[in-house]
Amino acid sequence: MSDIATPGHNSIQKVPAKSKYFEHVQLPDELTASPEDFCKNAWYSNLFYDPYREVYYRIAYPPSTLDKDIRPLELIQFGRKNFSILILDKDFRILGETLFPDNTYNPQIMFVRPEGLYICDSHYLNPRFNDDILSFRKYELAGE
Repeated sequence: MSDIATPGHNSIQKVPAKSKYFEHVQLPDELTASPEDFCKNAWYSNLFYDPYREVYYRIAYPPSTLDKDIRPLELIQFGRKNFSILILDKDFRILGETLFPDNTYNPQIMFVRPEGLYICDSHYLNPRFNDDILSFRKYELAGE
């Protein structure tokens, strides 16, 4: 469930917007959690509005493993190992969800344009990663 405020912020309603890739969120305790906890546990991140298609994109991080020799703080900076994007219509009904490949995209750097949703593919574990280039992939919303 997600809390959604009305445009005037005079009321809040709960709407179901749950990922199909995990059952529940497991937030680490901020005082005792290790960086590894923030890389492994399932949770939700940002919600983006796409005014061109009148949809919302909700970032979800499914439970994950931490590969050997990976520094957790660096992985957190680049958006974790993997993530999914839930697509919600203007009334917050789920239209679909896409799971993205491991260590390829950085969902912390994305933006919406008339042409589509642009997601940064400059994840430091991506084989095509170049520290001198910040690159993006364009995604278009398509029917089933």
